[in-house]
Amino acid sequence: MIGTLREEARAVAAGIDRRTAWVLLSVPALLTWLEFRSNHATFERWFAPGYWGATSLLEKALHSWEWWALNCFVTMFVVPALIVKLVFKERLSDYGITSFKPRVQIPLALGMYLIVLPAIIGASRSDAFVRTYPLFWDAGSSGSLLLAWELMYLSQFFALEFFFRGYLIFGLEKRIGPVAILVSTVPYCMVHYHKPMLEAYAAIIAGVILGAVAMRTRSLWSGFMTHALVALTMDFLALHARGIL
Repeated sequence: MIGTLREEARAVAAGIDRRTAWVLLSVPALLTWLEFRSNHATFERWFAPGYWGATSLLEKALHSWEWWALNCFVTMFVVPALIVKLVFKERLSDYGITSFKPRVQIPLALGMYLIVLPAIIGASRSDAFVRTYPLFWDAGSSGSLLLAWELMYLSQFFALEFFFRGYLIFGLEKRIGPVAILVSTVPYCMVHYHKPMLEAYAAIIAGVILGAVAMRTRSLWSGFMTHALVALTMDFLALHARGIL
């Protein structure tokens, strides 16, 4: 029995190449860390009472979100980038970090943004939307606080695009081709489970479209710019609905 299982395991392992194994095992491992260790409870447990030098409740809240953004950037960009460079011995340009081509990427990003803008405006009228955004609830307390929040928020989206549309898609493309887009869409949808339900469903469509654009253009910039425009619009609409902007 044990011998049979060992042989079956070897047969399965023989059919999985090294790059595919690294990608498919590292993605759930990194997302698990992000889920359980980037949260506010972990920040309070590990860094209280200092809170990175915070002197007010507002600063404590900001630093807690900085911890989240730092985890996102390290988990979804730094670690996968190191795997690409040190383990795969490949270039980041092969994973979507290419030179910026404004004549191609800006119109593409604006086009995708304008397509989804009516849906964003419609969603902004719901209570769930206004209760969710900005994720840092007090971001609208001042202009400097809002700027600090949006900068860290956008850095997270750059990392997210690299993780799902770069590392995951291009890491699997040689093995399974365009099916990698669908594979990447599964965990991409699931990371939206803390958001309103309609947004999680919309993430399925967005995952397929942004994945197809990334594979077609071999670049992440159009996807990142679209994501950034959508995120900023959602935050500003929510703040406007609360009478802040």
